[in-house]
Amino acid sequence: MRNRVIPAIVAIVAAIALVPVLGGVAEAAPKTTVKLGDNFFKPAKRAIRRGTKVRFQWIGHNPHNVTRTRGPGRRFVSRTTSRRGVNFAKRFKKRGTYRLICTIHPTEMRLTLRVR
Repeated sequence: MRNRVIPAIVAIVAAIALVPVLGGVAEAAPKTTVKLGDNFFKPAKRAIRRGTKVRFQWIGHNPHNVTRTRGPGRRFVSRTTSRRGVNFAKRFKKRGTYRLICTIHPTEMRLTLRVR
């Protein structure tokens, strides 16, 4: 009986010791927020890590959208809305420099997003 108890205790101790190590592997993907005010992005420039999810939060009263004009990958356009809150989110998986605008205010609302 004694020969079976010791290996079982060793296995339990080893499993408990691995919990912190394995917990770091399942780390949540990074997130960041960009605000859309009345005719501005805040911040207007941002650098993020590849895989970061960017949440776009409307804080103004005017209708806005988020549109990729340049950068890696396919073009995307959010819906146009004046509803406050997070109305669009996008995970940036490809490295490079993205140029984003609001098509309603293209000369005023510009965002440069660098993904490294």
